[in-house]
Amino acid sequence: SVPSASAMAATFLLRLSNMTGNPNYANAAEGTLVASSSLLERAPTSMGQLLLAMDTYLGPIHEIVVLGDATEGPTAATLADLRQRYIPNRILLCRAPDAALEKMSPALAPIFEGKALLGDEPMVFVCQNFECREPISGEAAARAMWERLAELGHG
Repeated sequence: SVPSASAMAATFLLRLSNMTGNPNYANAAEGTLVASSSLLERAPTSMGQLLLAMDTYLGPIHEIVVLGDATEGPTAATLADLRQRYIPNRILLCRAPDAALEKMSPALAPIFEGKALLGDEPMVFVCQNFECREPISGEAAARAMWERLAELGHG
């Protein structure tokens, strides 16, 4: 079946809200979820994308920020490993160490604020609502973090 446009919009609005910290996106998504709640109650199995949007809304959402060059070396390997895992409700943002902040969308600036790369290994920040755990560095530490997050996702 094809996901409804409103369910896709709600999903992406929730993701945008978590990437930018702008609650207006979440409020708009909430309106869609409320308006669709009777459909979810009557036929949940026919509303797959809307259920995913609701799951995203209920959270928690893991904001994963990776600093490093995503195209090569340890950062590319770290990201490839993450993409092989099922970690529901995650948002991944990556920035190269030499990325000019003025070329970045100003809306994304808050999630990268105060985060810096130390050395050649990728630096990983796992956050919820812009509150981050202690950053980790390196492929092995990132792999261990992905495993913990995947276990959380399997309930």
